Amino acid sequence: MKKITNNGPGSWGLILLFGALFLPLSLLHMDEQGWSIGGLGPFMILSVFPIIVGSFLRGLPGGLVVWFLMMADLLFVNLTGLGSWCPTFPCIAIGGLITTLVAGRLRYMSHPQPQEAEQTDSPPCPCSQFFTADEDVTQVRAPSGQKKIEKIWQQLIEQAGYVAATSPQALSRFDRNRYQMAMEVTGAGLYDFDIARRQHFWSKECKALLGLPPDAQEDFALFRSLVHPEDRERVFSLFAECFRTKTPHKVEYRLVRPDGSIHWLADQGIFLYDQQGNPIRLIGVAWDITALKQAEEACSQANEQLQRQQAFLHTILRQMPSGMIIAQAPSGKILGSNEEALRLLGLECLEYETYEEYAHVGALHPDGTPYRAEEYPLARAILSGETIKQEVMFRRRADGYLHPLSANAAPITDSQDRTLAGVMILQDISEQYELERQKDEFFCQIGHELRTPLTALKGNLQLTERHLRRWLPAHENLLAEEEKLLLQRLRRWNEQALRQANVENHLIENLLDASALQAAGLHLSLEPRNLVQVVSAAVDDLQTVMPPHTLFYETCERSDIPVMVDEVRVGQVITQYVKNALHAAAERSPILVGISLEQNAARVWVKDAGPGLSCEQQISFWKLLRPTPEPVGSQCPGGSKLDLSLYLCRELVRLHRGQIGVESVPGEGSTFWFSLPLRDL
Repeated sequence: MKKITNNGPGSWGLILLFGALFLPLSLLHMDEQGWSIGGLGPFMILSVFPIIVGSFLRGLPGGLVVWFLMMADLLFVNLTGLGSWCPTFPCIAIGGLITTLVAGRLRYMSHPQPQEAEQTDSPPCPCSQFFTADEDVTQVRAPSGQKKIEKIWQQLIEQAGYVAATSPQALSRFDRNRYQMAMEVTGAGLYDFDIARRQHFWSKECKALLGLPPDAQEDFALFRSLVHPEDRERVFSLFAECFRTKTPHKVEYRLVRPDGSIHWLADQGIFLYDQQGNPIRLIGVAWDITALKQAEEACSQANEQLQRQQAFLHTILRQMPSGMIIAQAPSGKILGSNEEALRLLGLECLEYETYEEYAHVGALHPDGTPYRAEEYPLARAILSGETIKQEVMFRRRADGYLHPLSANAAPITDSQDRTLAGVMILQDISEQYELERQKDEFFCQIGHELRTPLTALKGNLQLTERHLRRWLPAHENLLAEEEKLLLQRLRRWNEQALRQANVENHLIENLLDASALQAAGLHLSLEPRNLVQVVSAAVDDLQTVMPPHTLFYETCERSDIPVMVDEVRVGQVITQYVKNALHAAAERSPILVGISLEQNAARVWVKDAGPGLSCEQQISFWKLLRPTPEPVGSQCPGGSKLDLSLYLCRELVRLHRGQIGVESVPGEGSTFWFSLPLRDL
């Protein structure tokens, strides 16, 4: 239901209704002589009540309308003969008029006059000579103001409400000193344009922002000339739009000071209007944001440079010849990859959500055993922080070809050394692998070709030595002294040749083993064995051919250590370790062999008392076909030759799924070791 207010058309309808009802009510309260039934009092109350209601609804005009209607009712009653002349008519007329005047005055005092409705057409801007008329006004982004300046602005808004409610004569009481201290603290400038008097006030901070001295004359045209030409139209168009819509303005613009320097200002202001909607004042604050803009520009340039670098990096990663995969830690979710990784592994492998799904890649170790999910280089990088370099794996393609891949993986950590992700680089080594295969086949063929004549030579030397050993004792007395010396020399030369033939045969055997390892053609006969017995048997065999009190075996605290090993190959590794220790220790005894238990493995070690190894030697001597320098106390046999022994030891231990290493300090000897996984019982 619509509410009837004292300003709507419904209030006049109510007034007319009260005036019209007075006629039947007056007839009901008159007798034949025109006197009010019940006396003058009730009739006076009945007459005054409509007047009071009319005055309350519409003030003095409403009360007068009701009074005139009442008088018209009484005249109508008397003139039409419906009633006789009422002696109280003058009293009612005078009393009603007095009541109307008093009620209207009281209503005026208790209810101020309402404002006139706003005009539909905005008045012309009083500063139009400084503004650019532009219908397409672009609202600029409000500056990121400081808290103190925003507080000052709120105070200005509150003051604006006070100024708008006062009369023009009271406008001079606007207290500009109220904000002086706050302006000095924040560096913000206050400006005030009295539109009615066409007077400007700029605080000294505002003049300082404009590059003007404190005694400079305020002039709006001067301000317009200082605004940067490229920003001028936008700024003053915004002022004009805010004036038209009666909304506060917020704008950032450049200012060219008289000295030629360019500064950025943030400007926030509002137009004030009187009760009739006419503009009376423009007030606002401004502050310098040059440093902020310079920081934003520097940040923008840094972002652009970063985007260019990122685009360049993405181009490199996309076009690099190696496959790259990045996975999240610790889940193993694939976060990104490049085109080469897609070619090598396929799309399905690059959409895994957890590292457990890596098992579906189907990669194989060089010995043919499949990779478990946690064994993949990328999984080891994100789970244990391990760095993997050039690990060879094979992946069977759809056509059945075993595709060789070289994997490098490493964790990605933050400043607190927490693993955030892992990255893996895959390289297609098919061509290199084919060259290696051809080389191994060549070495294998050369080894077999060398072994045939060497075997015959070795047999002839052994036969010669056997004949000399039997013939010399039987004919020694029949020979002259010179003949005896000659035969002894021949026997010694024959023994030296036989030793060299044995050395050459050992080298050929190593070459063939290395070729078989490279071609993945060396197979182990893994059987369940007790490692204590294997090591003990190898040491016993070596003690029979070594000088006494040279080699010692430290008994393990456990008599049974179950492992899956090739007993012959493990004995070969121990023999090579002991030979290297014997060569390094020379006359420094003893050489110790022992076994120690770890969490899930057993470690076999050989310790000598030689001069020790440098860090460079510890890293380099495991390489294939490593040129060995002159002996300086390491367990590697000296001489300017190629040595395959330690490389074979490393590969044999690797085929056992074990690890190999050395611990050495110069001057304190060396300890070579290898570890083998324990067998599950």
